Amino acid sequence: MDDKKLEMEVSIDGAITDDDVDMEVAEEIEIQTELENKITAESKKGVVHLLGTVNSEELRQQADEVTAKARGVTGVVNHIKVDDDVDETGDPFHAQVRNDREED
Repeated sequence: MDDKKLEMEVSIDGAITDDDVDMEVAEEIEIQTELENKITAESKKGVVHLLGTVNSEELRQQADEVTAKARGVTGVVNHIKVDDDVDETGDPFHAQVRNDREED
């Protein structure tokens, strides 16, 4: 007979709502300073839709990965766009203003 134990973690917090998932995802994203203020997330029945613009494919994938780790997430749909013209703050307007100044 096998003496292995089966361990299980049980949540006693109750059902996880979409608002709970949104909060968990927001916390995970805030930890990643490269992503903070660049993307937004909205969940429906545990499936999180990511929106926004980042300046590299690596950051787009990072957003996907950190979102998937958040409590209550059952799926991730990544709508994040990659745009090299987006500066570190995630603001394409200011990146364009800087580019205009550099041409003078």
